Amino acid sequence: MTGPLRISIALCTCEGERFLREQLESIRLQARPPDEIVVCDDASGDGSAEIVERFAGECPFPVRFFRNERRLGSTRNFEKSIGLCPGDVIVLSDQDDVWRPGKLARMEEIFSGDPAIGAVFTDGEVVDEALRPQGFGLWHAHRMNRFQKACLRRADLFGALLNRNLATGATMAFRSRFLPLVLPIPGGWVHDGWIALLIAAVAKVEAVPEPWILYRLHEHQQIGAERKGLEGRIATAKNTGFEEYRGMAERYGEVLDRLRFFGNVSPEVLRSIEGKIAHLAFRADRRRNAGSPVRVARELLLMRYRRYSDGWKSVLKDLILPGA
Repeated sequence: MTGPLRISIALCTCEGERFLREQLESIRLQARPPDEIVVCDDASGDGSAEIVERFAGECPFPVRFFRNERRLGSTRNFEKSIGLCPGDVIVLSDQDDVWRPGKLARMEEIFSGDPAIGAVFTDGEVVDEALRPQGFGLWHAHRMNRFQKACLRRADLFGALLNRNLATGATMAFRSRFLPLVLPIPGGWVHDGWIALLIAAVAKVEAVPEPWILYRLHEHQQIGAERKGLEGRIATAKNTGFEEYRGMAERYGEVLDRLRFFGNVSPEVLRSIEGKIAHLAFRADRRRNAGSPVRVARELLLMRYRRYSDGWKSVLKDLILPGA
C-alpha cells in the first residue's frame, strides 16, 4: 500500500543498455513502489528503448516512455523528464546505478514527516562496474571543507550548497510544487546543483547520510567521463582556473535573478548570493590585481573565502598563483 504522496520517478537514458536493466529492476523491487516512472531517452542508438518498453510491459506500475528525436544532453533531458512528472514528489534516477530496496519508502517517510522539507539528497556507496564497493561514499568523494561540514551540523544546507554543490542528482528527490522555481534550467548548470541550491534558498533541504544507492563508476558516464572516477571529477571542479570564475559569477547571477522573480525569498539569502557573486568576480579579476594582498585581506575579513571558496587553500592559491 502506498502513502498519501504520489511519487514519480524521472529517469533519463542515453546509450544505457549495458546497465539499464539492473537499475530498472532495482526500482521494480522497491518496498514502496513508485506511482509511475517517466523515462526520457536521449536519441539512443542502442537497445535502451527496447529495454524500457519490455520493462513497461512487465512491471505493475505505469511507465511513460518518451524518445527524443535529436540529442538534448543530460541536463536538458532531465529537464524534460522532470517537467513530465505528475507526482507530488519527483525522484531523480540515472540509468546506471542500483537502488537499495528501501529507498522510496525512506523518501516518503521524510517528506510525509515534515511538510517544510522541499528536497532530499542522500549519500551513496561508490561501486565499480561490477557493483564492487570502492571503499568510500559520494559524500567522502566530495571532500567537504570545514565550512560545509559546519553547515551540515547546524542543518544550514543553503550555506553548504552555496559554497559548492554536494547533492548528487541520482540521490535527489524534491516536491513538485517547486517546478515553477527550478524550470527551465539555464545553460551552464548541471540539473542537480541548480535544483538543490534553488530549493534550499526557499525551503528546508534534508541531507540523509545513509547510502540509498549504489553509485556506479564506469568509463561511459555522461558527466565527467573525461576523468576516471568521481574523486577525479571533484578534483577538477576544485581546481577551476581563474579565467573560469567570471562564468561562474554569471551563473550565480542566474540563481539570483530566478529567486528575485520567484519572490518570497529572504533578504539574507539574496545577500548571501550577492556575496558569492562578488567573491567570484574578485577571483576572476585577479590577473589584473596580481594577487594584491590588500584585496585578498579584504575578502578574508568579509569571510568570503570561508563561505564561498575553500578557505585558506583558496587564499594561498590567489596569493601565490595570481596569473594561473
